[in-house]
Amino acid sequence: DEGFASEGDYEYCFFSTKGSGQFKPVETAHPHIGELDQIETVEEVKVEFMIQEYERTKAEDCINVLHPYETPVYDFIPLTKTVKRGLGMIGQLPEQTTLKSLAMTIKKQLDIPSVRFTGNPDTVISKAAIIGGSGIGYEKFAHQKGADVFITGDIKHHDALDAETEGYNLIDINHYSEYVMKEGLKSLLKEWISND
Repeated sequence: DEGFASEGDYEYCFFSTKGSGQFKPVETAHPHIGELDQIETVEEVKVEFMIQEYERTKAEDCINVLHPYETPVYDFIPLTKTVKRGLGMIGQLPEQTTLKSLAMTIKKQLDIPSVRFTGNPDTVISKAAIIGGSGIGYEKFAHQKGADVFITGDIKHHDALDAETEGYNLIDINHYSEYVMKEGLKSLLKEWISND
């Protein structure tokens, strides 16, 4: 229910195996099951699923809070599979801010004459999504992925009104997103061309 284990158009993608776990609680342990100084064997289920790198901290927090063991056993194995590249990015901001403050920071950082936003100026923003160019139409997807704000360009008046009705926060940076995307696009093209 935390949104992990999604792969493409599929959700709840898990693989599980059953096995026997063994442990012996000692000294000041407070075992969920078993007795101090007694070897305990338990039938357990190992669950495997994929997450994105940015989800790792949230996954660790969920395991540590929800798992009944004092010290849950888990590991993260980086995969080298090829992933489809999306049109944009989503991620946590270094620190929380308000919608208005983020809009003004973007204006200053991009050195652009104006920036428009839709939503309550005092809304707290901690996770943002961005698509360069005119990315309107992806705001719902960004919201579903946990973004507090969707940043894109060339947002039409009626699209902004629709987003406001749906409760989506938007920041419109007009066509200035293309300028900062040039270097990233250049790197991707070099990578793709060199792999052919």
